[in-house]
Amino acid sequence: MSTNRCSPQDSLSWSLPEPEDWKQARRRSSAPDAGTAPNVFALLFKGRLRTVNTATAIVVMVLLTLVFTGRLNGPTVVGSAILIAAVFVSYMVQFGGRRWPLILAVTVTVLSAFLYSWPIQALLPAYAASELDYDPAQISGVVFSALSALSFSLTFVVILLIGFNVPARVQRLLHPSASLPTDFTNEGLLGTGEPIPSRAAKSAL
Repeated sequence: MSTNRCSPQDSLSWSLPEPEDWKQARRRSSAPDAGTAPNVFALLFKGRLRTVNTATAIVVMVLLTLVFTGRLNGPTVVGSAILIAAVFVSYMVQFGGRRWPLILAVTVTVLSAFLYSWPIQALLPAYAASELDYDPAQISGVVFSALSALSFSLTFVVILLIGFNVPARVQRLLHPSASLPTDFTNEGLLGTGEPIPSRAAKSAL
């Protein structure tokens, strides 16, 4: 008597559908005339905008060094942060094509999820002790205030971003022709609307 038993990997593949972007990438890579797969470095620093991208990368590295070593302060830090963010967004636009809104929104979601935990719980106490000379009681109060004000608010932002499927909605708003049917599902946490018509996905290929 023989029984068909599936491996854990097969069970996982059945329960988690493969994203359409990944399926398309696999089909392109397995095609007979498939060339070398693109990568971020080659696209940004070997493409037609390589001179501009190299210059902006150097500027960003210099600004980051100045900010983290305390050479800049006040409005110059804010201006530097805006410029650095603009450069990274320009890289996303170049590499992501018409899917850059989705990439940017996912990046914001991941960054929000990151900020409400480790920086507050690990870096803030060390900064308060070493730079501000706070005693343990003061550090406890500062961390509690930060957790109350920032962590809970950022957690709420992350819940909204994921629950309302904001990355897919931003993609549909800015570049609907590049939206894929799998960007939306009727089984989302808060209901993410009707799927994008398949012809929109076809026009994006």
